[in-house]
Amino acid sequence: MRGKAICLVSFFVLAGSALGGTWVQTSWVDGGSGSLDDLWNAHQRSFYQSQDLAWWRYVSDSYTGDNFIFPYAPREEEVDVFGEGDLQETRTVNCGTVYKSGDDVYLVLGGRDSAGFPCIYFSKDQGVNWEETRDTTVTDGAVFAVAQQPGSDRLHLLANTTGGQFVRIYILDNLQDTGWNLEDGFSAEYATHASFLFESGNRGFLTIANIYDHLHEKVWRWDGANWTPGPHEFDREDQLYGIWRMGDGRLYIAADRGLYQDDRCFYSTDDGATWENFSTDYFPGATDFPRFVAVGPGFGWDGKYAYLTSSEEGLTQELCRIEFDDPTDFETFTFAGSASLDAILVGDDGVVYVAGSSVAGACLWYSTDDGESWSGGLLEPPYGGLSALPALFQDPRYGFLYLSGNWLPPDSVPFIVFMASHGASIESLPYDCGESSQFNFIQIQGQIEDYNQLEVFLRSSNNADMEGALDWNQCGRITDYNNLGDVAGLNDGDRYVQYRLVFHGENDVPLSFPAVDSFLLDYAPEGEEPPVGPIVLATVPPDGASDVPLNAKIWIKFDHRMDLESFKDNFYIYADDGATEIDWTGKLEGDGFEFIAEPDPALPPSSEIQVLLDSGITDSDGVPIQDQNGDGEGAFDFTFGTGGEGDIDDEPPVVSNVKANPNPTFGADVVSLTCRADDTDRGGSFIAGGEYFVDDAGADGEGMPLTAADGNFDSSFEELLALVDASGWETGSTHVLYVHARDAAGNWSPLQSVVVETEGEFLDPSRTYVWPNPAGDAAHFAFTLGGNARVVLVVYDLAGREVHRQRGEFNLGEPGAFVWNLDGVASDVYIFRLTAEEIGGMGRSASVVKKLAVVR
Repeated sequence: MRGKAICLVSFFVLAGSALGGTWVQTSWVDGGSGSLDDLWNAHQRSFYQSQDLAWWRYVSDSYTGDNFIFPYAPREEEVDVFGEGDLQETRTVNCGTVYKSGDDVYLVLGGRDSAGFPCIYFSKDQGVNWEETRDTTVTDGAVFAVAQQPGSDRLHLLANTTGGQFVRIYILDNLQDTGWNLEDGFSAEYATHASFLFESGNRGFLTIANIYDHLHEKVWRWDGANWTPGPHEFDREDQLYGIWRMGDGRLYIAADRGLYQDDRCFYSTDDGATWENFSTDYFPGATDFPRFVAVGPGFGWDGKYAYLTSSEEGLTQELCRIEFDDPTDFETFTFAGSASLDAILVGDDGVVYVAGSSVAGACLWYSTDDGESWSGGLLEPPYGGLSALPALFQDPRYGFLYLSGNWLPPDSVPFIVFMASHGASIESLPYDCGESSQFNFIQIQGQIEDYNQLEVFLRSSNNADMEGALDWNQCGRITDYNNLGDVAGLNDGDRYVQYRLVFHGENDVPLSFPAVDSFLLDYAPEGEEPPVGPIVLATVPPDGASDVPLNAKIWIKFDHRMDLESFKDNFYIYADDGATEIDWTGKLEGDGFEFIAEPDPALPPSSEIQVLLDSGITDSDGVPIQDQNGDGEGAFDFTFGTGGEGDIDDEPPVVSNVKANPNPTFGADVVSLTCRADDTDRGGSFIAGGEYFVDDAGADGEGMPLTAADGNFDSSFEELLALVDASGWETGSTHVLYVHARDAAGNWSPLQSVVVETEGEFLDPSRTYVWPNPAGDAAHFAFTLGGNARVVLVVYDLAGREVHRQRGEFNLGEPGAFVWNLDGVASDVYIFRLTAEEIGGMGRSASVVKKLAVVR
């Protein structure tokens, strides 16, 4: 039985590796306060290649004592981390928030779907699966502000409609409400930004930036039943961005007055009835508006500062930090190279997050010292492809942050990234392995340990409630993911296993992870041998080679079919004693057994090159590579030296002496194919491999591999061979075998070929006979062989007694013959059997039985 796998959540600094896996968990198990028995009864599993990929994430709410279970699993999609089809048609995301209904907590995103409808999307399982809500009478627009009314299930939206021409306030009774309630007293045109501030279910505020309708340079107020405009009229030039309450109890609004005019900060001491202003230009010379204002308001925010950003298109962006008690006391911070600053959030732990973009892609910055210094920056692929990051919000239960944005082009799928700050931890639900098991290894995506970002703990028990398991503080942290044999708290023979993840990062680095990326914990029934991982069989260039051309590719042969995606972040090429890392592009050839990396740029001249394979590389079944390095770094490495400046090999090797044996096949199921490959006078590179095709020649690298006759590709001249399966060839058919070879620089030789005929049998009964028959003085036995063979003749009388035996060795093409002298042999009928066993070749054997009459 193949080892099973449990899916654990995986986490990355600011971005993750490409997604992988084979199965999507589509169901939700509602944990609540239900018994574990209920959860196990609802526990779903999926089996794919004997791997159990279902796993549940278990989080305990320290405030209520409730437990929550979230399903996670890998999926096939490379980019789309939303549920199956639920968000795949989303066009844009503009805003987001956390929504709570009873004991359920949802992520909510507002935007526009591909049909052009303003819509909201909501997820109950932390972004794994999503549902859409829209009102089909509200068309051609987008939701650009969303907030929940405290103490109710109501959701308040501000949406553009009718091509953005009209702006409306809608109120949804709940997330599933498809009959959006339009606020009658409100109508505006072409709003660009809006901010909700709810302080209770009966008191809320709304600001809208609208450059066409002076009526709406007002603060709108919620009285528990309706939105109505406040009595104060602002100047037409005042575009209102954001509203917050400072520590002195006053309400504040940031406003921009347009091209090269001073920004303003308004305050109110009577809940928005009247407003005064500070004439303070926060962003001198800005040609556009502040795009967002934020002041927390997460639990734990100390209320020391408010923050707002500029959006001076095409120029360097700035963040303004305003003193909480004195808005005229402010300081600005420059974000060099940024194209836009889209969202700000002050987290529960006081960390300030700024989401935006630069010319290179999407960015996330953070500050742990109230904006005095900033870290972070460009998100790694694929997340750097986001064009904007307008949604940034926080789950108050766990402190998790959520970041959502839009891909380029705009019709692509948005996604959501989850982040957990330093010290956060997650504990899983006990997992039932189904029987007493042994625990083998964890397969890890990405370089988690390199940054000390994550601590993984495992413990096991024979009891479903984990009774008898070690306390977590007694369990050992896992340091060798490929060997779980000595982990304190994890015992082979137990049935139930549980994990605990603790996140770390220097200076409270936020840890982000797609909801569907994973670790795999491999386990198998107790006493069953764990799966054996792949090993490296050969490399080109070989270890210790010298004068390797600068355009050489790196070729590695394994004894298993490999997973190409696993080489990412686990395969390295270094020069200058490890000081310089060389980028590469990779592919699999040779039916998946050969990995080829092409350095980009070419290798440096007169350098020692080190190639390192880390333990995260796996075969196609997900089993990690074996450690062939002992105490050395990684799982396998080798070095070689490059040639001098201009040492380039752009000539292919010469292939000659192509032979097939046996030919004709004489019934052989396998044909030996051999040839010679020589690059000695064609650039002098090592021969790096070869391939063959049967009947139809395919593209370079798509054929079946040829191997070096001596087992190693370590010379510019090699004898190459392969065993070709001929078992399906029909007798009398003709086949063409095409061969060519590649040197270390990737130059393929022209195709050469040999024609193979499928005639006869190895020992053909129709061509095996004795003469004369009946025989008198001597019997002559003749036969034809399809290969070099050892042949035995045995003659029996009718009673089954052996009366004669002869042996001999015969070569292919040589007539086979025995002579039996019949002196003293009685007249009778005899039975003879000829048995041929091939010498070398395919090891074939065959027998023919016939009768012989002797008349004296």
